[in-house]
Amino acid sequence: MTDEEWEKVEKSLSRPYGHAKFMIDGYTVDIAVQPEKKLKYVLTVYVNKKCALSVSYTHLTLPT
Repeated sequence: MTDEEWEKVEKSLSRPYGHAKFMIDGYTVDIAVQPEKKLKYVLTVYVNKKCALSVSYTHLTLPT
């Protein structure tokens, strides 16, 4: 991915209800920012539309 594409992903996932979609080795991978409870959000990862992982976070930092 280019730096510009990573910036778009970072911007999208830095807000509530943000979403990013990838095609990786033939799999559709979706990452969504979803509410867990009031003022707390989780990143949920879907592989081929099935929930694969849900991670709670307070600050998201992507690798540079």
